Amino acid sequence: MFRLKLTLVLAFALTAGAFTASQLIGSGVAEVESRLRENVSKTYLAYGRVKKLRDLQMKDAAAAVASSEIGAYLGVLADYRKRMLEVEAEVYQAIPGRPNDPALQDERTAYVKERRGEFLTAFAEDLANRLERARGAGDPWADKSRADTITEIEESLAVCNSFGVNNCVFRFSYVPLAALVKDMRTDARFGSQPDLVILVDHRGVGVADADRDSWSDQIRFGADYPVTQEVKKGVILRDIIKLRDSDYYYVTAAPVFEQKNYRGSVLVGVAIDADLMREEGEVLGRQVGYLDGKEIVRSEFDDSFASEVRHNLPAEVDPPRYTNAETDRVLAQFVPLTGNATNNRMRVVLAVDKEAVTASLHDSRTWVWLAAAALFLLGILAMMRFNFVFARPFVQLDAGIHEVINGNKDYVFSDKYNESMWSTLANNLNLMVAGLTGREIATVDDHWAENLLQEQSPGEPTTGPGSPLTGPGAARPAAKPSSTET
Repeated sequence: MFRLKLTLVLAFALTAGAFTASQLIGSGVAEVESRLRENVSKTYLAYGRVKKLRDLQMKDAAAAVASSEIGAYLGVLADYRKRMLEVEAEVYQAIPGRPNDPALQDERTAYVKERRGEFLTAFAEDLANRLERARGAGDPWADKSRADTITEIEESLAVCNSFGVNNCVFRFSYVPLAALVKDMRTDARFGSQPDLVILVDHRGVGVADADRDSWSDQIRFGADYPVTQEVKKGVILRDIIKLRDSDYYYVTAAPVFEQKNYRGSVLVGVAIDADLMREEGEVLGRQVGYLDGKEIVRSEFDDSFASEVRHNLPAEVDPPRYTNAETDRVLAQFVPLTGNATNNRMRVVLAVDKEAVTASLHDSRTWVWLAAAALFLLGILAMMRFNFVFARPFVQLDAGIHEVINGNKDYVFSDKYNESMWSTLANNLNLMVAGLTGREIATVDDHWAENLLQEQSPGEPTTGPGSPLTGPGAARPAAKPSSTET
């Protein structure tokens, strides 16, 4: 019964302790979630600063391209376009055939050089003058002399104009644009590096993509991306576009003016891709995703997390403003990407996985109960050990005492115990029984008494006070016969 009570007390104490610890941890989880909820509610402020910095960097990059010598190339192409078309028509009338026939192409190039030399020189001289103005202070011909530049321009114009005007437009826009963008990316002067740089002429035709040497003469580009045309007023605008049906970009469009004339625009963009989201996530401490309407078009979310976000989207509001959403797992803020020229339906999702944040605390609750169970088992083992070491000898000795009480005067207490205390008690009981019954001193070890006597010092009496053989219950020696006896 005592062991049962002790077991119940131990179980109750451990359960109460584990429950208290679990409740404290639960309170900690609630506190963490409360703070997390407060932090997420202010994420739009931090994101606004990140986006503003990126917008400023892209604005500077777009302005740098627009104010470069790209304007000189677009200007000369616009001003000489009519004469270039006349030369193209004349060449194909004189030497008809397929444009890409190598033999005919060489013949047409020679024809232009021979018959249109004056046109080639005028074009080259004019472009050189415009480049000189665009390059500003310093030596404009430090890398290549003016004469060599003019010769190179004449050669390029003769080749491309004999093939087609559009080829000239591409050659005199893509080559300088690609070189400029390469330098920008090399020296990283604007922080965030542009992933997209496209040049659009005054007609709204996409003429060059700095990263695609086969991209040109995109007639509907201006119509498809109106932001490139709305900058004609002399303002720099930003937008979010979907390019090539799947790629989303933050873009900034800047007008290109040359000699006070609008010559076209440049579109500079940063891809909304894994690199951008990882960068934003590291700065904000959030998982990042992008919504186009109700569709998650880019995200760092795993499938189950994305599904939970998708099924708990807050409704779009007018005017657009940030909104929050919370589920058992998701804590998210939806920030509208406004201020764009055309696309203002995009939203960025800044989310936290609550389970991931509080996982360690939830694990702690589990470990508390496991620890309580382990301590309970250890307690049971400790009680079993106690029973074996202490209680069992006590029970055996108690049983022996009852044997003697019940008349078994020959009973001998065993002294085979792991603890010397119980062995000593057993031997003392044997001495006591021997003294009370008058029997010879006997133990399991027949030499125990002899060993005990040998431990006495030679001058110490073997009887008397303090002797194992004297005192209450000790075996007394036989009395001497009385002098009156016969």
